[in-house]
Parts: sequence; structure tokens; C-alpha cells
Amino acid sequence: MVTGERSEVYGTVEEPMDFFTIQHAEKFNTLMRKDSWRSHPVSLNAALLIQSGSSLVDACRTTRNGLGVYTLPYFVGMDEQDAEDLYYALEELQNYEGDDEHPMHFLEDVIEQECGPEKAQELRFYVISLRNDSGDINVIHEVPDVSLYWPRKIAKTHRHVLDESSAFGPIGFETVENWQPITSGTNVSDVVKSIVSGRYAWGTMPVMAGDDGAMADDRAEWLTYALLTGDEIPAQRLLDAYVERLEQEYRDDEDDRQPINHVKTQFAQFEALAGAGLLVDKADATELQTPPKTMTTDVPSKTEIAGDGDLSRTGLRRYRLENFIENRESLAENSERKSAFLTGVLVGMTSRHQTSERGMNRTVVDKYPPTQITIDRLVRVWPELAEKSDVYAKDADWAGGSLFPEVLDQQTTALSHPDEWELSLQDVRFFYALGVTYGKRADERARNLGQRIESQDPEPNETEAADAA
Repeated sequence: MVTGERSEVYGTVEEPMDFFTIQHAEKFNTLMRKDSWRSHPVSLNAALLIQSGSSLVDACRTTRNGLGVYTLPYFVGMDEQDAEDLYYALEELQNYEGDDEHPMHFLEDVIEQECGPEKAQELRFYVISLRNDSGDINVIHEVPDVSLYWPRKIAKTHRHVLDESSAFGPIGFETVENWQPITSGTNVSDVVKSIVSGRYAWGTMPVMAGDDGAMADDRAEWLTYALLTGDEIPAQRLLDAYVERLEQEYRDDEDDRQPINHVKTQFAQFEALAGAGLLVDKADATELQTPPKTMTTDVPSKTEIAGDGDLSRTGLRRYRLENFIENRESLAENSERKSAFLTGVLVGMTSRHQTSERGMNRTVVDKYPPTQITIDRLVRVWPELAEKSDVYAKDADWAGGSLFPEVLDQQTTALSHPDEWELSLQDVRFFYALGVTYGKRADERARNLGQRIESQDPEPNETEAADAA
């Protein structure tokens, strides 16, 4: 700040973030150490603060995707007491010896414990990501006003997806142990830490960072900053990134196994972002933005599925599939996306049967992998698998004329008009991959559901039967 006052100034070449380093002399001939008082002048007190504050600033530094990320705290409307409280919190962070806490989460916890929740709500963070290119420090992202509001809101919707919707649980997918953020028991705090550290985006976005760190167009960095600030996220851009990551996982796996845990993680994230109201899409395609309907994760009763009859494998599978589709507009309100998903389900179920019952090493999912599926191939694969379903029904004494009637009975008229499809190829591939993931475990999940229903819904005893009569 220029005041016009005459005073003694000091030059600084080095400062906590290394913005002004000796390497800049190549670009600015006058930026020399002996002349730093001209190019970067500060007062005596400011020079001492810069020197003594370096260790506190370093405590707020983390690394992500090869970048140095600074998360610097401040209060809205700082006063002397605020400065003392902040200094105390920074000292606590500096002395913290663990490695499981991000500065943003740690500092808010300290302020809340020492100053109360109202004061913690006034805490903000200046977040900046720096890339070191052989000594040249380049700013990749810079956001001056970040709080934990959006990470916490997204975390709550993510936990809702895991514990209170049909995405996971009896109707949907299984959680995965030791695979955050879809591990059983994942809580809001776990997801908040995952978001602010960048892991939440890194686990679903394509790997783009080279040896020197992420560039400005890195998808994981883009998503992380959108999650921190609550920026709108185009649904199609997200799906494009999801499919690119799945393609990378396929290439990196020597056995060409489907990355089912990545698909589940992407699906949970997609529905969490829809629930938080962050997804945007074309005006005529709002179903992607719509969060799934809330559905209890309680085990349904035997009567809900079979009425007065007995539970059957096909009946259990039908109940799960119909409810999974009906509870999300992204499938129920879009016949093209529903057809892509159902074709994936049929491929997944057929592949599972070929492996477990027929001992086949190369299955239909190897013939039609998600990364190579097209609309034309969807149209061809459906009748092919419908025929196989009839043939494979002879392998099971419990099956009727078709092994997978609950899938084939679904409405897939969109497959009759492939030239009229409006979905992007990446949209088709993601929901096809989701279907394959669902189908591969559909039989086992149905059997598990039947066992849980039987264990909680025993046959009425004689007294109960008499009372009913």
C-alpha cells in the first residue's frame, strides 16, 4: 500500500509461498537480491512477520496431485482477539504430529472447541494451488473465500445415498470394505475430510497429473474446487470424466477386469451431487439433476414381494430391479438411458452365469465391454442375450422358459429406434457400465435379500394362525 510517507523499507526475495524467488531474475532483470528493496519493499515489522510466519504458513501446506496447496485461515471481520484465536489454532496445527487431518478440518475443529460453533462459522480459508516448474511458481487455482459449508452439505447427501436411499442396501449395491467413500459406516466427517483433501475427486476423475504435478485443466482439481465452492457441475462433463477414468482402469488391469468399485464410487458421488443440487444439464434433460427418491433401507416383508405365495429367486430379483429403476428419474424418465442400463444388467447377469455355471473364461462382458459399447452394439446385443437367456434356462431347474425374465420384461422400445437416440456416447457407456455392475451381483444380492426376509418374517405359529382365523 502506497501512503506517501517517508520511512525505511526492507527487501525480501524469499517469502513463505516462494512467489518471489531468485529464478524470476531471468524474466525481470531488475529483480536482484541486492535490489529487492526496490522491487519488493516492505516495512521492518512486515519483514519480521514474513520471516517469523513462514513456519505457520508451512503448517497450512499440503500436497495434492503434485501441487503445493495452501489453506490459509482468516475470520470474517478480523480483530485482535480473532488474531490471537487464529494464532493459537495455527500453533496447534503446527504441533500436530498426525497425518490423518487436513488443515481446513483441523483448524475448524480447534476453533469450534476453543471459541464455540458460532465463531467457527465465521472461519474462512484462502486456498491456492501452486505448481513448481523448475523453480518457476505458477498459480493453478486460487479461491479467496472457502468454508466447509459445501463440503459438509455434499457429505450429508453422500451419507444419505449410502444409508437412506435405494442406491445401496437391500435394493441397490453393496458397500465395499476399506474403499472410501463407499465403506460401510462412512460418516459425514469422513466424507468432508475426503473432499477437502482432494481424495473424493481423485477417486473418480481420470488421472491427468504428470511428474511435475497437475495442470490447469486437471479434472480432479476442477472437481475439488467445485466441491469446495459449490460451483455448478455440468452432468455431461462429469460423465465424460467418469468414463475416461473407467477406460484408464481397464487399460491398467492386465486381466481386463471391470473396475466395479470405481463404478460404485462414481455412482454414489453422482447421486450425492444431484442431492446437493450441484448438477446442471440441458434444460430438456433435467432428470440427471434429480436426486433419487428417499426409500427406507429396511428389509421389505415377504408379503410385499410374494403376496401370499412363496419367495422365488425371480420374484426377488424383479422386486429389486423394478424398485431400483423407479426410484431414480435418471432411469425411469429416460427410455434411452434405461435401455442402456438394462442391457448392461442383462450382460452382467449372463456373464455371471457363464462363469459360475458353465465355467467359461471368456464371457459376454468381454465381448461387449463398457469402454467399447455403442448404440448400434446395444441394439445387437439385446436379442442375442435374450436368446441365450432362453437356452441357459435349461441349466437351472427352478427357471421357467427364460433365465432372466425380470430384465427381458422391462420396456426397452428405445432399442427399436437407434437413429433417434439423443444421449451422448459417454452417457450411454456410464449407465451401461452401471448396469453390468448391478447385473453381476443381481442373483447373489437377491438370495441375500431372501435370506434376510426369511430370518425376520418366520411362518406364523399355531396360536397366531388360530387368532387370524
